[in-house]
Amino acid sequence: MKKLLSLIYYKLTPLFLKKILCIVTSNFRHKELLALHDRPWYAYGLLKSAELAKKKGYSRFTAIEFGVASGRGIRILSNYKKEIEKIIDIKIDIVGFDTGQGMPKTNDYRDLPDKYIEGDFPMIDKKKIESYDCKLELGDLKKTIPFYKKKLTTKSPIGFFAMDVDIYTSTKHALNLFKANSNCYLPYVFCYFDDSGGRHHFTRFTGELLAIEEFNNSNKLRKIDIDRGVWNEHKLIPNQIWYDRCFILHVFDHKLRKNSRIGKKKIINF
Repeated sequence: MKKLLSLIYYKLTPLFLKKILCIVTSNFRHKELLALHDRPWYAYGLLKSAELAKKKGYSRFTAIEFGVASGRGIRILSNYKKEIEKIIDIKIDIVGFDTGQGMPKTNDYRDLPDKYIEGDFPMIDKKKIESYDCKLELGDLKKTIPFYKKKLTTKSPIGFFAMDVDIYTSTKHALNLFKANSNCYLPYVFCYFDDSGGRHHFTRFTGELLAIEEFNNSNKLRKIDIDRGVWNEHKLIPNQIWYDRCFILHVFDHKLRKNSRIGKKKIINF
Protein backbone atom coordinates (compact mmCIF):
# COMPACT_ATOMS: atom_id res chain seq x y z
CA MET A 1 0.00 0.00 0.00
CA LYS A 2 2.85 2.39 0.88
CA LYS A 3 4.52 1.78 -2.50
CA LEU A 4 1.20 2.33 -4.28
CA LEU A 5 0.59 5.63 -2.51
CA SER A 6 4.15 6.70 -3.28
CA LEU A 7 3.64 5.86 -6.96
CA ILE A 8 0.41 7.83 -7.10
CA TYR A 9 1.94 10.87 -5.39
CA TYR A 10 5.28 11.05 -7.21
CA LYS A 11 4.29 9.79 -10.66
CA LEU A 12 0.60 10.50 -11.19
CA THR A 13 -0.29 13.54 -9.08
CA PRO A 14 -0.01 16.89 -10.94
CA LEU A 15 2.52 19.37 -9.55
CA PHE A 16 -0.08 21.89 -8.41
CA LEU A 17 -1.86 19.20 -6.37
CA LYS A 18 1.45 18.15 -4.82
CA LYS A 19 2.01 21.74 -3.73
CA ILE A 20 -1.46 21.99 -2.21
CA LEU A 21 -0.95 18.74 -0.28
CA CYS A 22 2.41 19.96 1.02
CA ILE A 23 0.99 23.26 2.19
CA VAL A 24 -1.94 21.53 3.91
CA THR A 25 0.16 18.84 5.62
CA SER A 26 3.17 21.15 6.33
CA ASN A 27 5.54 18.24 5.71
CA PHE A 28 9.03 19.80 5.83
CA ARG A 29 10.70 17.24 3.57
CA HIS A 30 7.98 17.33 0.93
CA LYS A 31 7.95 21.13 0.96
CA GLU A 32 11.71 21.08 0.47
CA LEU A 33 11.41 18.74 -2.52
CA LEU A 34 9.04 21.23 -4.13
CA ALA A 35 11.03 24.33 -3.04
CA LEU A 36 8.03 25.74 -1.15
CA HIS A 37 9.98 27.17 1.79
CA ASP A 38 10.64 30.93 2.11
CA ARG A 39 14.34 30.35 1.46
CA PRO A 40 14.47 26.97 -0.28
CA TRP A 41 18.27 27.17 -0.51
CA TYR A 42 18.49 27.31 3.30
CA ALA A 43 15.96 24.50 3.71
CA TYR A 44 17.83 22.33 1.21
CA GLY A 45 21.33 22.95 2.59
CA LEU A 46 20.35 22.53 6.23
CA LEU A 47 18.30 19.39 5.58
CA LYS A 48 21.04 17.74 3.49
CA SER A 49 23.59 18.57 6.17
CA ALA A 50 21.37 17.10 8.88
CA GLU A 51 20.81 13.91 6.88
CA LEU A 52 24.54 13.56 6.22
CA ALA A 53 25.48 14.21 9.84
CA LYS A 54 22.99 11.63 11.08
CA LYS A 55 24.12 9.08 8.50
CA LYS A 56 27.75 9.51 9.53
CA GLY A 57 27.00 9.04 13.21
CA TYR A 58 27.09 12.64 14.50
CA SER A 59 24.72 13.80 17.22
CA ARG A 60 24.95 17.50 16.32
CA PHE A 61 26.52 19.90 13.82
CA THR A 62 26.95 23.64 13.26
CA ALA A 63 25.31 25.86 10.65
CA ILE A 64 26.73 29.33 9.97
CA GLU A 65 25.44 32.47 8.31
CA PHE A 66 28.11 34.97 7.29
CA GLY A 67 26.43 38.36 7.00
CA VAL A 68 23.47 38.51 9.38
CA ALA A 69 22.42 42.16 8.86
CA SER A 70 18.76 42.57 9.91
CA GLY A 71 18.55 38.94 11.02
CA ARG A 72 15.90 37.84 8.54
CA GLY A 73 18.02 34.99 7.20
CA ILE A 74 19.12 33.65 10.56
CA ARG A 75 15.52 33.79 11.80
CA ILE A 76 14.48 31.56 8.91
CA LEU A 77 17.47 29.30 9.54
CA SER A 78 16.44 28.98 13.17
CA ASN A 79 12.87 28.07 12.18
CA TYR A 80 14.17 25.37 9.83
CA LYS A 81 16.44 24.06 12.58
CA LYS A 82 13.43 23.49 14.83
CA GLU A 83 11.52 21.69 12.07
CA ILE A 84 14.44 19.47 11.10
CA GLU A 85 15.19 18.52 14.70
CA LYS A 86 11.60 17.18 14.88
CA ILE A 87 12.10 14.76 12.00
CA ILE A 88 15.79 13.86 12.41
CA ASP A 89 17.39 12.89 15.72
CA ILE A 90 20.10 15.55 15.52
CA LYS A 91 20.91 18.89 17.16
CA ILE A 92 21.85 21.95 15.15
CA ASP A 93 23.93 24.84 16.50
CA ILE A 94 23.47 28.13 14.63
CA VAL A 95 26.15 30.81 14.54
CA GLY A 96 26.00 34.20 12.83
CA PHE A 97 28.97 36.35 11.81
CA ASP A 98 28.57 40.07 11.22
CA THR A 99 30.40 43.33 11.78
CA GLY A 100 27.37 44.60 13.66
CA GLN A 101 27.75 47.94 11.90
CA GLY A 102 27.11 47.14 8.27
CA MET A 103 29.48 46.86 5.34
CA PRO A 104 33.14 47.76 5.91
CA LYS A 105 34.86 50.58 4.06
CA THR A 106 36.79 49.54 0.94
CA ASN A 107 38.26 50.98 -2.24
CA ASP A 108 39.41 47.63 -3.66
CA TYR A 109 37.89 47.03 -7.11
CA ARG A 110 37.47 43.37 -6.14
CA ASP A 111 34.96 44.52 -3.51
CA LEU A 112 32.84 46.36 -6.08
CA PRO A 113 32.92 49.77 -4.32
CA ASP A 114 30.56 51.15 -6.98
CA LYS A 115 27.84 48.82 -5.66
CA TYR A 116 28.34 48.99 -1.89
CA ILE A 117 29.19 51.73 0.58
CA GLU A 118 30.35 51.68 4.18
CA GLY A 119 27.47 51.00 6.56
CA ASP A 120 25.18 49.21 4.12
CA PHE A 121 22.99 46.49 5.73
CA PRO A 122 23.57 47.29 9.43
CA MET A 123 22.43 45.11 12.32
CA ILE A 124 19.49 46.97 13.84
CA ASP A 125 18.37 44.84 16.79
CA LYS A 126 21.06 42.53 18.24
CA LYS A 127 18.92 41.30 21.14
CA LYS A 128 16.08 40.32 18.85
CA ILE A 129 18.44 38.33 16.63
CA GLU A 130 19.94 36.55 19.63
CA SER A 131 16.41 35.47 20.58
CA TYR A 132 16.39 33.26 17.47
CA ASP A 133 18.36 30.58 19.32
CA CYS A 134 21.71 31.45 17.76
CA LYS A 135 25.12 32.74 18.78
CA LEU A 136 26.54 35.91 17.28
CA GLU A 137 30.19 36.62 16.52
CA LEU A 138 30.44 40.36 15.95
CA GLY A 139 33.34 42.34 14.55
CA ASP A 140 35.71 42.47 11.61
CA LEU A 141 35.97 38.98 10.07
CA LYS A 142 39.72 39.42 9.86
CA LYS A 143 39.74 39.27 13.66
CA THR A 144 36.70 37.16 14.56
CA ILE A 145 37.49 34.25 12.23
CA PRO A 146 40.94 33.42 13.77
CA PHE A 147 39.38 33.72 17.24
CA TYR A 148 36.43 31.47 16.41
CA LYS A 149 38.65 28.95 14.64
CA LYS A 150 40.23 28.18 18.01
CA LYS A 151 36.76 27.26 19.33
CA LEU A 152 35.94 24.77 16.56
CA THR A 153 35.03 21.37 17.95
CA THR A 154 34.65 17.88 16.58
CA LYS A 155 31.52 17.51 18.74
CA SER A 156 29.64 19.94 16.52
CA PRO A 157 31.41 20.05 13.13
CA ILE A 158 30.40 22.64 10.56
CA GLY A 159 27.96 21.11 8.09
CA PHE A 160 26.36 24.09 6.39
CA PHE A 161 27.10 27.74 5.79
CA ALA A 162 25.50 30.60 3.91
CA MET A 163 27.79 33.33 2.60
CA ASP A 164 26.16 36.73 2.29
CA VAL A 165 28.91 39.25 3.00
CA ASP A 166 28.74 40.57 -0.59
CA ILE A 167 32.39 41.51 -1.12
CA TYR A 168 35.63 39.71 -1.94
CA THR A 169 37.66 40.79 1.10
CA SER A 170 35.09 39.66 3.67
CA THR A 171 34.45 36.39 1.83
CA LYS A 172 38.16 35.64 1.75
CA HIS A 173 38.45 36.20 5.50
CA ALA A 174 35.37 34.05 6.15
CA LEU A 175 36.72 31.14 4.12
CA ASN A 176 39.81 31.03 6.33
CA LEU A 177 37.55 29.31 8.86
CA PHE A 178 37.72 26.19 6.72
CA LYS A 179 41.45 25.62 7.01
CA ALA A 180 41.42 23.93 10.41
CA ASN A 181 41.52 20.22 11.34
CA SER A 182 39.36 18.19 8.96
CA ASN A 183 37.41 16.65 11.84
CA CYS A 184 35.94 20.09 12.60
CA TYR A 185 33.75 19.77 9.51
CA LEU A 186 31.44 17.24 7.93
CA PRO A 187 33.12 15.51 4.97
CA TYR A 188 30.80 17.45 2.67
CA VAL A 189 29.87 20.96 3.80
CA PHE A 190 26.80 22.27 2.00
CA CYS A 191 27.07 25.98 1.22
CA TYR A 192 25.14 28.80 -0.35
CA PHE A 193 26.87 31.83 -1.86
CA ASP A 194 24.28 34.55 -2.23
CA ASP A 195 26.37 36.87 -4.39
CA SER A 196 27.69 34.34 -6.90
CA GLY A 197 24.97 34.65 -9.52
CA GLY A 198 21.90 36.55 -10.64
CA ARG A 199 23.49 39.97 -11.17
CA HIS A 200 25.42 41.40 -14.11
CA HIS A 201 28.25 42.69 -11.92
CA PHE A 202 29.09 39.26 -10.45
CA THR A 203 32.22 37.83 -12.08
CA ARG A 204 34.92 35.32 -11.23
CA PHE A 205 37.38 38.22 -11.06
CA THR A 206 35.67 39.91 -8.11
CA GLY A 207 33.54 39.19 -5.05
CA GLU A 208 32.65 35.77 -3.76
CA LEU A 209 33.61 33.90 -6.93
CA LEU A 210 37.17 35.25 -6.83
CA ALA A 211 37.46 34.33 -3.13
CA ILE A 212 36.28 30.80 -3.95
CA GLU A 213 38.82 30.47 -6.75
CA GLU A 214 41.68 31.65 -4.53
CA PHE A 215 40.58 29.30 -1.74
CA ASN A 216 40.66 26.36 -4.15
CA ASN A 217 44.04 27.33 -5.54
CA SER A 218 45.61 27.57 -2.09
CA ASN A 219 44.17 24.35 -0.62
CA LYS A 220 45.12 21.00 -2.10
CA LEU A 221 42.59 18.87 -0.21
CA ARG A 222 39.79 21.39 0.40
CA LYS A 223 37.81 22.40 -2.68
CA ILE A 224 34.60 24.39 -3.12
CA ASP A 225 32.63 23.34 -6.19
CA ILE A 226 29.09 23.82 -7.42
CA ASP A 227 26.56 21.39 -5.99
CA ARG A 228 26.11 18.98 -8.88
CA GLY A 229 23.32 17.08 -7.14
CA VAL A 230 20.89 19.82 -6.18
CA TRP A 231 18.83 19.45 -9.37
CA ASN A 232 18.64 15.70 -8.82
CA GLU A 233 17.05 16.30 -5.42
CA HIS A 234 14.29 18.37 -7.02
CA LYS A 235 13.27 16.41 -10.10
CA LEU A 236 9.59 17.05 -9.39
CA ILE A 237 9.90 20.76 -10.21
CA PRO A 238 11.34 22.90 -13.03
CA ASN A 239 14.93 24.11 -12.76
CA GLN A 240 15.36 26.84 -10.12
CA ILE A 241 17.66 29.87 -10.43
CA TRP A 242 19.01 29.37 -6.90
CA TYR A 243 20.63 26.05 -7.89
CA ASP A 244 23.56 28.01 -9.36
CA ARG A 245 24.32 29.51 -5.94
CA CYS A 246 24.51 26.15 -4.17
CA PHE A 247 28.01 24.79 -3.59
CA ILE A 248 29.72 22.06 -1.59
CA LEU A 249 33.00 22.34 0.30
CA HIS A 250 34.68 18.98 -0.27
CA VAL A 251 36.93 18.07 2.65
CA PHE A 252 38.99 15.44 0.84
CA ASP A 253 41.33 14.92 3.81
CA HIS A 254 38.44 13.97 6.07
CA LYS A 255 38.66 10.45 7.51
CA LEU A 256 35.16 9.70 6.20
CA ARG A 257 36.21 10.46 2.61
CA LYS A 258 38.52 7.47 2.55
CA ASN A 259 37.57 4.03 1.28
CA SER A 260 35.60 2.59 4.18
CA ARG A 261 32.61 1.10 2.40
CA ILE A 262 31.82 -2.44 3.49
CA GLY A 263 29.40 -4.72 1.71
CA LYS A 264 28.65 -6.52 -1.51
CA LYS A 265 29.86 -5.26 -4.86
CA LYS A 266 27.46 -3.03 -6.75
CA ILE A 267 26.09 -4.78 -9.84
CA ILE A 268 23.99 -3.32 -12.64
CA ASN A 269 21.52 -5.81 -14.07
CA PHE A 270 20.01 -5.45 -17.55
